[in-house]
Amino acid sequence: TKEVMKQPVLTSDGQCYDKEAIQAWFQRGNMTSPATNLPLTSTTLVPCKPMQAAIQEYLRHRPEVQVREWDRRAYEAAAQQLQSDLCGKQVVNATTEVAMEALRAELRALAAKLMASREAPEQQLRSVAAEVQSRLSMLGVAHIEKEREIDHGNEVCCVAWHPSGSRLATGSADKKLRLINAVTGRVERQGDHGDLVWCVAWHPSSLRLATGCTDKKLRLIDAATGKVQREGHHGDLVWCVAWHPFSSRLATGCGDKRLRLIDAATGQVEREVEHGCEVC
Repeated sequence: TKEVMKQPVLTSDGQCYDKEAIQAWFQRGNMTSPATNLPLTSTTLVPCKPMQAAIQEYLRHRPEVQVREWDRRAYEAAAQQLQSDLCGKQVVNATTEVAMEALRAELRALAAKLMASREAPEQQLRSVAAEVQSRLSMLGVAHIEKEREIDHGNEVCCVAWHPSGSRLATGSADKKLRLINAVTGRVERQGDHGDLVWCVAWHPSSLRLATGCTDKKLRLIDAATGKVQREGHHGDLVWCVAWHPFSSRLATGCGDKRLRLIDAATGQVEREVEHGCEVC
């Protein structure tokens, strides 16, 4: 795959592969070794712990490689999510078209009833008009799409759209970050924070999030897994956070009257700028 192995495993001939890649090879009906093209006696896979340890040590010394791997996985997850959202929208559109056709049929029936009652006595005409008005009112209510409401345990303090428009992130006073599917309204994932989640921002081109919290911490989160990748301490509560549009750098505003520029790959503060008041 020319990518860093996530789960190195050994095949029956002693060759080492990434578990996901070799399983995909077998699922395509192959019973040979990709490296030698010789037949394998078994599809049994054995974890290669020495290689796993070597990879972890390598990534510890090369954090920029780890960041690229996170971004690659985030892109893959984003592609899968977009495909899922597309399928969901197609279902919604099909359902909407059925509802619209039913509405058109109902309106045609009401129009026919009005036309048929043109020569009726006034009292009967008023009765038909009242019935039509009632039916139209009912149809209007039935076909107005209601806004979704998603219950949070406490006040919602911040909300941010993913650049794709497919999902939302919210932070609330119940100390939770929630990731929400914008098509279905379903909460796909939620994660605990140490205190009130005050601000949230999506990376412009991946499924990474940055959150600021009143526990004085900046957190970097992989939305695909919900795991906190990195935490950074600040001198006071983190009021606001923003990603650089073309890199993995962050800017934060803090209650300690400082603006900080941070390298998300390493977590290092590159620069601090003093302000005369809280940076919001």
